Amino acid sequence: MNISNKTIAGPLKLTESASLVSVPLSASGSSLDENDFFGYWQKQNVARTIPHIFKEMVDRGYIANMASIKNPEVKRRAMWFSDSDVFKGLEAALWSSQLNPQILDVIGYDEICDYIDANQENDGYINSHFQKVEPAFKWMDFASGHEIYTAGHLIQAGVAESRILGKKKLYGSAIKFADLLVKKFGNDQPYISDGHPLIETALIELYRESGDASYLRLSDKMLEGRGHETIASSNAANHFHPTPAKYIQDHVPVRETNQAVGHAVRQMYLGLGVMDLFIETKDLALLAVQETLWEDVTSAKMYLTGGIGSRHRDESFGDPYELPNDRAYAETCASVGLFMWSWKLLLATGKSRYGDLLETLIHNILPGAISSDYQNFFYSNPLHRRADHMMTFDEEASSRLPWYRVSCCPANLARLVGSLNTYLLSENSQGIYVHLYSSGRFSSATSELPFQIHLNSKYATAGNVQLQVHQISGQAIYLRNPKWSKNAIIKINGDTVVIKPNKEGYFALEGCKDKDIIEIDFGIKAEFVFPHPLIDGCRGCVAIVRGPTIYVLEQSPKNGGMKVEDFVLESQSPLLESEAEDANGRSFIEITVKGFLPEVEESPYQTSVKPLKGQSVKAVLVPYSLWGNPVLGGMRVWIPATSYIYQ
Repeated sequence: MNISNKTIAGPLKLTESASLVSVPLSASGSSLDENDFFGYWQKQNVARTIPHIFKEMVDRGYIANMASIKNPEVKRRAMWFSDSDVFKGLEAALWSSQLNPQILDVIGYDEICDYIDANQENDGYINSHFQKVEPAFKWMDFASGHEIYTAGHLIQAGVAESRILGKKKLYGSAIKFADLLVKKFGNDQPYISDGHPLIETALIELYRESGDASYLRLSDKMLEGRGHETIASSNAANHFHPTPAKYIQDHVPVRETNQAVGHAVRQMYLGLGVMDLFIETKDLALLAVQETLWEDVTSAKMYLTGGIGSRHRDESFGDPYELPNDRAYAETCASVGLFMWSWKLLLATGKSRYGDLLETLIHNILPGAISSDYQNFFYSNPLHRRADHMMTFDEEASSRLPWYRVSCCPANLARLVGSLNTYLLSENSQGIYVHLYSSGRFSSATSELPFQIHLNSKYATAGNVQLQVHQISGQAIYLRNPKWSKNAIIKINGDTVVIKPNKEGYFALEGCKDKDIIEIDFGIKAEFVFPHPLIDGCRGCVAIVRGPTIYVLEQSPKNGGMKVEDFVLESQSPLLESEAEDANGRSFIEITVKGFLPEVEESPYQTSVKPLKGQSVKAVLVPYSLWGNPVLGGMRVWIPATSYIYQ
C-alpha cells in the first residue's frame, strides 16, 4: 500500500472560514520519536495493538458479518453495533499507516473495503445487523439501535482514507451513506437523530473533506433539534432497556444545557459535534455553553485520573462529587471522548486548562487502559481495586482483558493513538503553540509561515524539555505552563530568561531565530494531593502525584504482597524518588513512602477512636498507567492517611 508524500491532514481539518485561536499541524508534519513515551506507544499501537484488534474481530465474526450480509446461511455474531468497531479499527489502521504502510495489508484493508462496497445497498445503507437480523426494524430504533451512530464511524473512517490514501472505496461508501441520511432526514424531512451521538461531528468533518454543505446543514439540524424528548424507539426487540431522555441527552436543547448527565460517552460525543458546529458557524453562544459544560464535568464529576462516569448503571455521570473509587466506571471510551472534546476547546479558546486535562488523560487513564504487551485492555478504570474483587460483568474485570462483549474501547483507543502526533502542537499567524511535551519533529501545515522545530523531552521523568529551532518565520513560540509547575526555569541558548505565563497559561517567547535552543525545566517533584471535602469516597485519604503522573499503591512483590486496604500512610512521610524499569525495560520513577499496617479490631464499628498501633512498613508506589503489569492483587490511588484517621 503506497502513501504519497502529500501534506496529510489529521482527524481535524479546518475550512478557511473556521473559527479557532490556532489550528492543528498536519499529520505528515508531526512525527514522534519512537524512543519517547508517545512515539513508543504509537509504534506498539501499529505493531501489536491493531493486528490484535483485527484478529479478535476476525475470530469473533465481526468481519464475516460484513462479508456475508447477502448470504442468509451465515449467522451473524456479536453485538448489533459491532460494525462500528470494524470502522473504528479501519480508521486506526489508516492513521497508523503513516508510520507503517504495511499495516493495511496486515489487516486485509482492501478486502474489508470490498466487503463493505459489495454489501452496501443501492441507496447507500449498510448495517449488518439490520440487514441480516432485523430488516423489518430498519430506521425504527433511534434511541438504542445505533444505526446512525455506526454510520458516523463509517464516515470518519472514510474521511481518514481520503486524507491518507485518496478518495477510494471506503470514502465512496461513506459518501453514499451520508447522502442517504441527507435525503432521509435533511431539509424538510421530520427531525430525527441517534440516541448515541457521533454522526454530528462525522458529518461536519465530511463537509470539510468534501465541500458538500448539505452534510453541515444536516448536522446542524440534528444538533439544534435535540433536547425535546423526541428520539425514541419503536423496535419491539428493544436492544437494551428503556432510554430516558437524560440518558441520551435529549432532555434539554444543546444551547440550554449546563450539566453533564446520562451516558458519559454520549455526552462527550455530543460535545464534539457542538464544538464542530461552533467552529464552522462562529456562534459564540455554542462555545459558551460548551465551556460551562466542561467546567461542570471537571469541577465535580471527574476523577483525579481524568476518568468520567461514576455509575455502572447506564455508564453514566453521577451527582456532583459522587466519585466512588472502587466503583468508578470511568470507561476508556469516555476518556477518549473527553480528550477529543478538550482538544477542540483548547484550539477554540487557547486556554491552557484544556491542555492540562489533555496531559492528565494521556499520561494516566488512557495508557493505563492498555497492558504492557499492548494487547489487553480495561473497559472501566477504577481508582481502587480490591484484591478479592468480585466481577459480575467483563467490563469490571480485575485485570485487562484481550476483548470485551461490548468492544468499543480497544479500537477507539487505537484510533486516538494512531493520530496522537497531531494533538501536541498547533499554530496561527502569530505563533507556534506547544500543548503536550514529547520528543519529535514538527513543521508547519502552511507555506506562508514555515517553521521546523525538534522537541527533546524528558518531561514525565525529569520534568524538562529542549526545543531546537531549525526554521522559523518570525512567529512567537508559546509553551504551556502545566498547572503543577510552580517555578519553571527557561533558557535560550544557555541564557536564563525571566518570563511569566500569559493569561492563557503559556510562556510567550518572542523573537526566536533559526538555530535557537530553548530549554525549560518545570521543576518536577512528588507531592501530596488532597481531595475536596464533599468527595465521600476520598475522605481521610491523600493521593500522590509527580508532575503529570498520578501514583498508586498496588499489591506487588515490592510491597511484600500486602493488601492495599491494610496500609495507612504516615502523613509526614518523605516522598523518596528512584528510577525503575517497566515490563518493556523503559525507565520510570517510583516513589517510596512510609506507613503502618494497623491492628484490626474484630468489629468493624467502634464507639471510640483508639491510638494507632501496628507495624511500620515502607511501600513503593508506581504510576497509575503501569499498575497491574502483571496482575497480582489490589490497587488504590487514594490512600488513608494518619492525620485524617488518627488524632
